[in-house]
Amino acid sequence: MELNRKTVDAIAANAKAAQQVWKDFSADEKLKQIIHLRPTRSGVTIVSVLPYAPMRGINVSVKNLGKTLDRIAVRKDALLSIDKEKAKALGYEMLNGNAWYSEEVDILIPAALENQITPDVCPNISKKVSIILEAANGPVTPDCDELIQERGITLIPDFLCNAGGVTCSYFEQVQCNMNYFWSREEVLTKLNYAMSNAFKAVYDLAKERKITMRDAADVIAVERVVNAVRLRGWI
Repeated sequence: MELNRKTVDAIAANAKAAQQVWKDFSADEKLKQIIHLRPTRSGVTIVSVLPYAPMRGINVSVKNLGKTLDRIAVRKDALLSIDKEKAKALGYEMLNGNAWYSEEVDILIPAALENQITPDVCPNISKKVSIILEAANGPVTPDCDELIQERGITLIPDFLCNAGGVTCSYFEQVQCNMNYFWSREEVLTKLNYAMSNAFKAVYDLAKERKITMRDAADVIAVERVVNAVRLRGWI
């Protein structure tokens, strides 16, 4: 659809949203301290489960953060795949499909499939992991939340950090209503603004009420629906 090409596709928008949330999250001085007190050989190491990679039985440990996905990605049958030889030549480590969650890293980013982290998987997550960023939809099963909380891992929930796609869908609706379309740069600027505001609301409430960020996001969502319903005179 031409409109989608004029704005941002869903995957790119979700990635951009997660990036902005992480930028805001790591801006807090205490969080910076956590990161710097847990250094790895290349600084803060991130394991990223790339979109579609599990379909091919491949996961890439992004230990060489200076390289770009574009140089190792190949498109086959409309799906994104990884050229193993190119990845190895650029210093990427090819892992077993289930190895990613047990890597010795500080930040874990499940970014491909739902139900990736279950109660059976949770004990295998490295003790070094201090943050889980849910870049996929529902990558952590609900029965894992308590286990993750007991381990002192901060979890940034999916419907906050990967909200870029649905936010850009709203932007498309606004543009269609106006019959006036924004540039890609304007879309990304507005997306960053929206994600920063959403993150601040969730993060501040979590700190104020001493609850998890998932619970804080749920509270805000419910309160906004209640307020909208009340303003419409339905209750």
